[in-house]
Amino acid sequence: RAIMLRSSGYAASVEASGPKEAEGIFKGAPVIIRGLQSAAEYNGRQGLVSAGPFDNGRWEVTLELDGASEAKVLALKPSNFQLDVEALQEYVLKKRVAHAKRDPPLQDLAMLWTKGKGLSWRSVAWRETKVPELGQGEVLLCVEKFAFSQMSLGYLMKGFTRTFSAYHNFYKFPEEGLYRSACWGYARVMESTHPKVAVGSRLYGLFPPSRYQVQAVGGTVPAGKNGEPPLVELAMEDVPYNLRRFQEMEVVDDAVDPQLEDWIIATKEIYKMA
Repeated sequence: RAIMLRSSGYAASVEASGPKEAEGIFKGAPVIIRGLQSAAEYNGRQGLVSAGPFDNGRWEVTLELDGASEAKVLALKPSNFQLDVEALQEYVLKKRVAHAKRDPPLQDLAMLWTKGKGLSWRSVAWRETKVPELGQGEVLLCVEKFAFSQMSLGYLMKGFTRTFSAYHNFYKFPEEGLYRSACWGYARVMESTHPKVAVGSRLYGLFPPSRYQVQAVGGTVPAGKNGEPPLVELAMEDVPYNLRRFQEMEVVDDAVDPQLEDWIIATKEIYKMA
């Protein structure tokens, strides 16, 4: 919590907030009411610190009540409320999104294929576009390397047909008549507004053949007890149930030899999917 506050410029408020019970409290902080005896109906409700601390050590907390024409204001001891960490985390991430504008902007270069033209060179197209800013719960991936593996080439040869279109729809392209077919590769998280995906994380999985990709995160899975790597699940639209495993990206470290990585992205699927 302290790291989160410090990174958002609230360190001074944290240190000046007085008693140990009020540590981390600042004006505008989201809190949860607790431990009230005479007004127990407010326990568990969410509110915002609107003023304080006063000479008597109390803080003013404002609650928006459903159906009430006016907000309820309570003067509370620090022992009667606590920081709403989840709401605070969301608040901090929104602030980061609002202020973290790129200068200069990033330009993406994507490799695409034209529907109905198979795997011929005439079907290949290139598009350069501005990388969008992150929304809530998203990551900016820098694709470091990818390979046209057996699976990638096989599905490209089948083309964008009714039977095989799902394999080309993991990373949809907005321009009509063009599609991107994902390839096995490695990418690094350059920016993140998701609380459980750290900047600098390196991922292995299916990525688009492009420089960058902004993608929403659907969830994360911690490392397994039997050595299974932690996973980051990317949120993708209209992915069939039998293909959802391809939304899961393995979190890897930088200790693997680069030449071994090249073999992994070209051949690992053969053993994994046989």
